[in-house]
Amino acid sequence: ISMSSKERRSLSGSVHGCSLSGSTHGSSLSGSVALGRTLRRESSIDGKALAEAIKWSGMQPLFAGRFTDGTLMAKLASEHCDTFRKLLSEKRECFSPRELTIGSACSGAAGEVVAAHFFEKAVNAVSDRGFRIKTLYACESGAKKRGWIEGVHQRKADMDQAYGHVETTLPCNFLDVSEIGDASGMARCATHKQECRVPHCNIFVCCTSCKDMSRMSPPCGKILAETTSTGGSADTFKGMLAYIDVARPAILVFENVESIGDADASGGGSNLDIVLAELSSRGYESQQMIGDSAQYGVPQSRKRCYIIGVLA
Repeated sequence: ISMSSKERRSLSGSVHGCSLSGSTHGSSLSGSVALGRTLRRESSIDGKALAEAIKWSGMQPLFAGRFTDGTLMAKLASEHCDTFRKLLSEKRECFSPRELTIGSACSGAAGEVVAAHFFEKAVNAVSDRGFRIKTLYACESGAKKRGWIEGVHQRKADMDQAYGHVETTLPCNFLDVSEIGDASGMARCATHKQECRVPHCNIFVCCTSCKDMSRMSPPCGKILAETTSTGGSADTFKGMLAYIDVARPAILVFENVESIGDADASGGGSNLDIVLAELSSRGYESQQMIGDSAQYGVPQSRKRCYIIGVLA
């Protein structure tokens, strides 16, 4: 949602040449069922309209005050809703009344919960048709990070109550990504202090440990092809794939360090190639991009690789 003009240009360049279109009519988005859509490599929007939207977004200023007063996310979410409606109005319904579910593993700070909250509000402001994105769980091994995530979940629950969404329990916060794809369907949960059933979600926001693949570490080669690794990159990747195999989420959002795309010294590809191949073998159409935090108004250059996968 929070995308700068440069980032919008970068993303539009990667998406425009390989648009994903298709119908979801007759397919429920609740639960973890496959959508049964046909993905076609053709433009789903008018190229001229897209170019105009990119030009317009590149001219919009981001004022520092919006970062400090908390209005930035709401503004960007509203802009995106307007853009989607203009680009897709003649092709398909943009915001139908539905509930989407989201889960995350190794996402770090539960940013997906915040983004989903503001996008949900923006959609309902223009459609008033009962659109909702419900957080089902997070998974984080670090105790301090889990504490932060639980705080975000509690704050989201308080805000949901204000909008009439009353939940009886907070989302689960699982301890180990290697457990959420277990055949038993159960995993240890820090929130409820017991083993809980791992929900299947529509949107899976995931990452793996980046320690092995970071440029701060010695070259690791194609570490994701291994079963285990010193920094946990291989272990968490296998756990992520195990959950995908069981839950079959409709949409994947994967993030990792930019160096995941560094070529192996032997010339045999990269860890990014492994991720894309594993997703493809599971029926996902994927597109990747590199984002830089400096392009979001943050006074730091921090590049990250993002992959969006859609289950065909």
